[in-house]
Amino acid sequence: MKPFLSQVAESLLQKFGKELFRVAIVFPNRRQAAYFREHLKNQLAPPALLPEMLTIEELVIRTSDYALADPMRQSIELYKAYVAEERRSRPEKEPMPFEDFYGLSQVLLNDIEEADAYCVNTENIFSLIADYKEIDTRFDELTDEQRAYLQTFWQAVNLKDVYQQRFAELWRLIPRWYAGMHEALLKNGFCTLGLMHRHLASAGAVLPDSGWVHVAFIGFNAFNGAQEKFIKKWQDAGLASLWLDTDSYYTENPLHEAGYFFRRNGKQVGLINEMPVSAGIPIKHKKQSSNGPRIDVYKVDGNTVQAKVIEQWLQSLPADVSTGKAAILLADEKLLLPVLQSLPANAPSVNITMGYPVAQSPLYSLLTLFFESQQAIEGKKAGTGALPWEVAMKWLNHPLNDWPDGEAAKLKEKIIKQGTQWVKIETLLKAKGTGSWLFIPVGNDKNLFTWLRNLLQEVSKSSGTNGDVLLQGLLSGLYDHLTVIESLYNDFHERTSLLFLKSFIMTPLTSVNIPFEAESTAGIQIMGLLESRGLDFENILLLGAGEGSLPRVAAAKTFIPYNLRKAFGLSTLEHQDAIFAYVFYRLLHRCKCMSAVYNGLITDNSTGEVSRFIKQLEHESALEIQHHAWQMPVKATASNEITIEKTDAVLHSLRRYYTGEKPVAFSPSAINKYLSCRLQFFLNYLAGIKKPDEMQTEIDAAVFGSAVHGLLQRLYNQWMDINPGSAVTEQAIDMMAGWIPDHLEAAIKEAWHEEEATAQNLSLKGFAAVISDVVVHFAQSFLEIDRGYVPFKVYHTEVSFQHHLQINTLDGKKRITLKGNIDRVDEKDGLVRMVDYKTGGDRIEFDSLDGLLMVHGEKQNKGALQTLLYALMFSKTHPEYSRFEPALVVLRGMKKAGNDNVRLKDKSADIEVSADNIDNYLFQVEEGVKKVIEEIFDKEVSFNQTNDLRVCSYCDYKGICGR
Repeated sequence: MKPFLSQVAESLLQKFGKELFRVAIVFPNRRQAAYFREHLKNQLAPPALLPEMLTIEELVIRTSDYALADPMRQSIELYKAYVAEERRSRPEKEPMPFEDFYGLSQVLLNDIEEADAYCVNTENIFSLIADYKEIDTRFDELTDEQRAYLQTFWQAVNLKDVYQQRFAELWRLIPRWYAGMHEALLKNGFCTLGLMHRHLASAGAVLPDSGWVHVAFIGFNAFNGAQEKFIKKWQDAGLASLWLDTDSYYTENPLHEAGYFFRRNGKQVGLINEMPVSAGIPIKHKKQSSNGPRIDVYKVDGNTVQAKVIEQWLQSLPADVSTGKAAILLADEKLLLPVLQSLPANAPSVNITMGYPVAQSPLYSLLTLFFESQQAIEGKKAGTGALPWEVAMKWLNHPLNDWPDGEAAKLKEKIIKQGTQWVKIETLLKAKGTGSWLFIPVGNDKNLFTWLRNLLQEVSKSSGTNGDVLLQGLLSGLYDHLTVIESLYNDFHERTSLLFLKSFIMTPLTSVNIPFEAESTAGIQIMGLLESRGLDFENILLLGAGEGSLPRVAAAKTFIPYNLRKAFGLSTLEHQDAIFAYVFYRLLHRCKCMSAVYNGLITDNSTGEVSRFIKQLEHESALEIQHHAWQMPVKATASNEITIEKTDAVLHSLRRYYTGEKPVAFSPSAINKYLSCRLQFFLNYLAGIKKPDEMQTEIDAAVFGSAVHGLLQRLYNQWMDINPGSAVTEQAIDMMAGWIPDHLEAAIKEAWHEEEATAQNLSLKGFAAVISDVVVHFAQSFLEIDRGYVPFKVYHTEVSFQHHLQINTLDGKKRITLKGNIDRVDEKDGLVRMVDYKTGGDRIEFDSLDGLLMVHGEKQNKGALQTLLYALMFSKTHPEYSRFEPALVVLRGMKKAGNDNVRLKDKSADIEVSADNIDNYLFQVEEGVKKVIEEIFDKEVSFNQTNDLRVCSYCDYKGICGR
């Protein structure tokens, strides 16, 4: 079937012949022009002049005597009009600053633009109706239905309500701001696009003075009110014609949204379509045979997964795909990058027409980093010269940074290892490089634009920019963007904050795309769905065919309520529906096969349902529609058990525990790890695989516990320094509780980042400040527990101990060392206690000694075994203490006073571990730990995985095991 644009080209040639070059060809967007030009070339005999081709917006701008005002200029002039009106009508009230007005202006400008484009009287739409009779007398042009909508709106307005009074106050003033803004713009030779539309609609039936004798509007669907007016005038005068692609399937059905604007164009506006209405989509109830396209609908699990269907679709294409008969259309344009990343290496040639989003470019993120760093500098105390570590890491990881890769990696590693929360600016700077314009303070808003231009110049000099045509084009565009904004801002004479300037400069860039080379019509076309208007493809892959993306309907930011929009004929959600419906159904006019893909997962951004347009086709048409559940091909691999045999290399690592000048010692933590999982012990202590360093931004359980321990140590050390040899009394507890604020910050910093605690004097804030309250609570609770035990003497705090064992090793009997740190040693009435504080979920009860020392056992108690191992080391180091027992102080669930819950309890014998039976327990613990260590050295016992998956849930190596 001949493409639509080819048919139009043929008809225009027949109508105008050699005079076709004097006809202006107007399209909905620029993409149609490339195809139309190709069709004309195929039908014209060279040499021949081609007609001028442009979009309807370009046509309107060409007709105006004014330059198009950019959005920034419009915002500033609207603000000036607002200030002038405020000072005239309410001189006693200070106008809001531009920063506050700017967000309001963005919505107002959209409404003003639309009111002009639809030729709506602003005085009318923003009028307050005191009496419903006014509607009959003032709005003669409204239909009965429109009058009903207007009445419904004012019925809902209650001017006795304070908020609605403010709404009404704003409502009355908008026409005055509107008039003031337009007057100022026109005086300076500028005009909005909406007002250009209004001017053209009110002009006579005369074409612009461009040498045109006729204007052909091709491939349109919907027009705004002004466009309807001037096209109708030109058409009636024989100066314009409409060439629209339609199908009786939806135009003859009065309820079908795809035909809404065509029915309106013909019946209400009186526009005439030069093209005949086709009948390509078969209707089910008419029992037409399905000679239309086959439609395959694919449900996938995930949004970006939709792009993975591309490879399968490419393989199904016919051999002549290079002639431009295939297209990948994106109903959800956010899928562009996943699509580009999913194109296989052997894919046919593609032509991308959508443009690369500036907001996803490295230059945009660099500007964002600039403002982030300047805000951090501005918000920091003067003289510190430091930036948050997050800003520093963003710079070191940025593709446009001026650091050699190796040096940047070393600095990142240093920041992470030292836990540096604030990085000095001079550390990040290279000699007069890009970083100097990022991190040196701007000083004031007047310097900002100079700073940004210098930043862009530095980037343009960098080696990474050379040869990158896309980045160079973006640099040039941003430079021009800054120049225009600076001129407007300097003329404005109002100072603003850095935060506002960030929004003022960056917001317009979020909607800008960098165009790819898109003149070619060969190969597979990749474009947005709306770009496809007027174009025909035999094979289509439609991505984003889910409800919510197709149609992509979003409530507009507007101050004009729905009922008023309906009353005055402005665009509504139903209009958006109708536009998307037509664009979708038009794809089926000459298509042979369509594959529609949608996200079947229900998320915040997805309903998990296919578009209602496809459901309508199933219900109403005779097309063949097949549904498929598509899944990414996944190669299933079983999670094999991991077993490490004791090879020579492994045995060599084990010998480090008893050979060399400083043999490695076993800690209670290492023993507990081996008992929990042999493989975990191997990976940590023998293979040396450490968890990758990560920046610690929050205080985790380990750091929290260290902070509490450190704070208690500081309190008791200060007490012992002041009162050496004295017993701790209730008065001493009160005194130490009063010292907590003096030591709190240092204890937390030392536990969190030891090096930073001494290098910088930075106050606690954010999460650390919240945690400090909890640290205080725990410390006070431990002191209250000690209050119930007074009077007692403290001998040591945070003391390191070790004990040597004779063990059967790989090379016979060898001396092995156990080491550990004990929190506190105290004495009362001749009873010496080795105290271990616990802030976590430890338990003082254990099932049995055998259970504590069972490898891969389910009755382990790490805290209890650790305490007993500490007690063993202490007893061997200090045999002079005849009465001795361990105390495990677990705060959770413990009484505030008394020490009756600090002794370990053996549930198998239903007894507490005390000074009376400690020797028996320590003997069994020593023999048991000897057996465990000897097993570690046993060549026949491999390092295998535990079967207790609870251990795996918090293991650092679960990624290696696949658990």
